[in-house]
Amino acid sequence: MRAIALLLLIKINIVFADSVILDLTGNSAIITIQQLDGGSHTADVTLTGDGHDVWLKQEGSGNHDASIDLSNGGGSYDLDLNQNSSSDLTISVYGTCMTTAGCNMSISQTE
Repeated sequence: MRAIALLLLIKINIVFADSVILDLTGNSAIITIQQLDGGSHTADVTLTGDGHDVWLKQEGSGNHDASIDLSNGGGSYDLDLNQNSSSDLTISVYGTCMTTAGCNMSISQTE
């Protein structure tokens, strides 16, 4: 009889969530989502593959929507996304990282 050990390393931090949809396929992900202030904030995050590091902060009185769909095609993503405004903000981020060293993105939507 064989025993199979599965090590799944995922760290998820969600602070004051309005609406978060998280679809994760893979291991060793770090996901931090902060939704602050009076606006209606929505985050739809899909991560495929190992090693992604996603930091998303939505703040301000505006309604903010973020749709993120990232895949590890040879390297993982390090994404920092900040939405901060009294106006409504919407963003969609899609990608497949093909670089073994990984892919970095820093996006800021502000008023």
